[in-house]
Amino acid sequence: MSENLRSWRQWIEPWYFSYALLGASVAGLAPIMLPLAVGRRGSVADIGLVVGAFNLGGLTAPAWGGLADRYGLHRWLLLAGLSLTALALAAFPFIPSLNFELVLALAQGAGAVSAATVANLYIVETHPQSEWNERIGWLQTFYGGGQVAGLVVAAFSGNPRTGILVAAGLLAVAFL
Repeated sequence: MSENLRSWRQWIEPWYFSYALLGASVAGLAPIMLPLAVGRRGSVADIGLVVGAFNLGGLTAPAWGGLADRYGLHRWLLLAGLSLTALALAAFPFIPSLNFELVLALAQGAGAVSAATVANLYIVETHPQSEWNERIGWLQTFYGGGQVAGLVVAAFSGNPRTGILVAAGLLAVAFL
């Protein structure tokens, strides 16, 4: 095995693939599919509220980081975030109520940011500082690659409901 091939592989851990699936779901598919799904039955204001609720969930990042650091719950919060996001995405197409969609979008955002926050913290907490740049760089490369793949899947998705369920399925696989 060549030294270059071995050198980049040393920074990548198998769970980075779960992070790529998170990127595909919440940065690729969800930002396209959620507004399309809401727009089929609601107004532009409804779309804005749902997207706003999703992003409001993202503001819970400091709470997840604090819990992970205080109690060493990195792995559990990663799994809980993936699960919460998958469940909220899976329920979204079946509940045509704006109020419930807002709750689900908030849960999706909170779950996604929980997983994303603790993934980065896990690297910082378990590896020496001299490795952080490479490991976090590769982790973000996986997330970005997942985002691009999710956007491509969104482009070819037949309808928003299918796209949202695919996003939920990807997160279920990420959980495993």
